Amino acid sequence: MPRNYVRTTTRGSFTKDTMASAVAAVLGGMSSRKAADEFDINYKTLQRYVKLHRAEGSINSGSFGYGSEKKRIFTDDQEQIILQYVLEASSIYYGLTLEDLRGLAYEVAVKNQIPVPESWTANRAAGEDWLYGFRTRNKDSLSLRNPEATSLNRMQAFNKTNVNTFFDNLEHVMAVYKFAPQCIWNIDETGCSTVQKPKRQLARKGEKRVGSVVSQEKGCTVTLCGAVNALGNSMPPYLIFPRVNVQEHWSTTAPPGSLCDSHPKASGWMTSENFLRFLQHFQKHAKPSAAHPVLLILDNHASHCGENVIAFCKENNITLLSFPPHCSHQMQPLDVSVYGPFQTFYDYAVDRWCKDPQNTGKQMSIHTVPQIISYAFPKAFTPANITAGFRATGIFPTDRNIFSDDKFLPTFSTDRPQPAPATLNQPSMSTGTATTEAEKSISKGFVSPKEIRPFPKATARPEEKKQRKTVKSTILTLTPEKRPGNYQQSLVVETEVASKRKRLQYDSESDDEANCALDSILEKADKLNEEDDVEVQEEEDLNEALLLSSSMEEQDLSLLKLEDFVFFRCEGKKGNVFYTGIVKSAMDEDGDFEIEFLKRSEKVKNKFINFSNEEIWSVHKKQIITKLCKSDVIGTQRTKSGHVFKDDIVKYAQ
Repeated sequence: MPRNYVRTTTRGSFTKDTMASAVAAVLGGMSSRKAADEFDINYKTLQRYVKLHRAEGSINSGSFGYGSEKKRIFTDDQEQIILQYVLEASSIYYGLTLEDLRGLAYEVAVKNQIPVPESWTANRAAGEDWLYGFRTRNKDSLSLRNPEATSLNRMQAFNKTNVNTFFDNLEHVMAVYKFAPQCIWNIDETGCSTVQKPKRQLARKGEKRVGSVVSQEKGCTVTLCGAVNALGNSMPPYLIFPRVNVQEHWSTTAPPGSLCDSHPKASGWMTSENFLRFLQHFQKHAKPSAAHPVLLILDNHASHCGENVIAFCKENNITLLSFPPHCSHQMQPLDVSVYGPFQTFYDYAVDRWCKDPQNTGKQMSIHTVPQIISYAFPKAFTPANITAGFRATGIFPTDRNIFSDDKFLPTFSTDRPQPAPATLNQPSMSTGTATTEAEKSISKGFVSPKEIRPFPKATARPEEKKQRKTVKSTILTLTPEKRPGNYQQSLVVETEVASKRKRLQYDSESDDEANCALDSILEKADKLNEEDDVEVQEEEDLNEALLLSSSMEEQDLSLLKLEDFVFFRCEGKKGNVFYTGIVKSAMDEDGDFEIEFLKRSEKVKNKFINFSNEEIWSVHKKQIITKLCKSDVIGTQRTKSGHVFKDDIVKYAQ
């Protein structure tokens, strides 16, 4: 029988009141046939209800009309409890699929000893008819949606503590500088790919596979860095192309005033050098001054927090305020209301370019991207979209209570309690939502879905485990900030101290300048271990002392021969990174060596092996710390293939 059956006759469509009037007429002396004709009721049906009335004194126990009361597995109150569970599961990002809901309904019925059809027992799941009826009865509060993938980092980072810290910093700088809305800026990057996401299109009904033309299998990405202020204005975008050299024609087709830049490694991603050039572009359009400073709100990407970036902002009256990590999807105006429409318009323009008859058989390249951006940028960066983003995130007008408690529910599964002795029968399923009236009224004797399928909850962290210091929202230009965690900086200092001690063994005892440099390093190391905060100026003094001592090794570097093993350092994103390698060429005029990198063995301590493909790079003489003495390895030919060193400092190598 169809779920949406439409009757073709009016047979059996009488109501209870009509039947009661007909029965009363018969009991009053009217014949059954005459009463049936007058009230349009089958006379046999009328006789049956008259008989029922004479036996019970009323017709309340009878049924009226075909299918007037359909069989139900759960009562209305029980279904409301199931509905509440489904909504709470969705609010903590552990939503149920249709198959999950059918299985849950079967388990609830079995636990509560509710009779179910045989098909439910055979399939261990509720039927499709029940699922359809459940969705129909709750269509005002339940819908089937495609969820957005959300990482665990975002789920646990967007919590009240991080949000309040950000608004504390925001209110502080607003109180100090009195920023007007035109001086409150937000910047962020987004990718513009040469391969678009196809939109829905018309096709033959019943077709299994529907295709849409795209330029390539895997496209190239141009990074767009946009900036908007709370007044609804935007500045021309800053574009980073995955090329080493800048092409002039990029600027001619890009939005007017755009700055097109290249990448030193042709990757197209934002780096500290690129971000510094963006800040110069930003200064040109925002025009910050001592009388009118500006507030720049941005995320905690490594390229945004470099010392050169902070120094530039301090010199040019730009206050940097960072978001909490992994919270930009909720707190960044550009992500909330601008970049979504921008990607929609951008994909539409790329799709239209690919389907243009003039471009048939052509592949879209990055040289076409500026033209596509020129179409999408003014349509998405509108004052309405921009001001809506600042208002929805509570930045302007400032509202720290803009996010309701429901927004923080996803942190339920990852919020870990303080380490405490485990206790039995400890309830841990509350999500902070109020218990419904239906759940209160039938809680006795009814096993709820929360008891059958508890919501996931992370266990408490081990008490003895050392907690890593996390990055928080910070006013980068207000106070000097050290790198996250003191451990990494201490490790760098210890490595430098060990290397200097070994290298000074080759110097004469009268080399007072080098010895003074080493003493300065040791003092810095002791101070770093004793104190919790290290200012930027102290770190600069430490680096100067290290460079001073490094310049004393000219005579030792000249003695390096081919195939010698060396220990050297390279500058990474978070400080110095140390490696071991093999000298492949003598020092050239610029003081560079060709060195083959070695990688650490995962099984043997202080053992290094060659890469499958030779990794040879130029390393400057100032980066080389010391020569390593290789030790003999006894064993099979396979175990002798690596390089084992006697020196203790190689434990710091990558």
